[in-house]
Amino acid sequence: MGGLSKYTEQPASHMLSDDRRAIIDEVSGTLIREFTLSGLRNRERRREIQDRASALVNEAARKRGAFSTTMLAAMTSDVISRTVGLGFLDRLIPPERADLVEIALVPTGELFRAMQAGTIDAVQSDDDSIAAPTD
Repeated sequence: MGGLSKYTEQPASHMLSDDRRAIIDEVSGTLIREFTLSGLRNRERRREIQDRASALVNEAARKRGAFSTTMLAAMTSDVISRTVGLGFLDRLIPPERADLVEIALVPTGELFRAMQAGTIDAVQSDDDSIAAPTD
């Protein structure tokens, strides 16, 4: 592999999850300290927060040898979702998704079911449903 980063030859989805999680945690913490929670909730500062998150993710990832623009964009999106959004729910509601009519969560906050418009059956993520045979 020579002088190449351990990440440059792999797609973004293969970045070591520990490194990815560490970057997201580090940048999220920095944003919360810099902007405070009330500042993060201020929609007028959204562009400023996104720009700062991107810069912080780029810096943290480069320290670890990660250069993929796809990877950097995905981590920035995760940081923004965590600090100023609704976490993983941001990917299930408009403008990201307009086809879901019902989203069910369990008390721990994990996704239990998401039903698409025009369907009878729902996609469920409990262990019994996952293990059940499909038609």
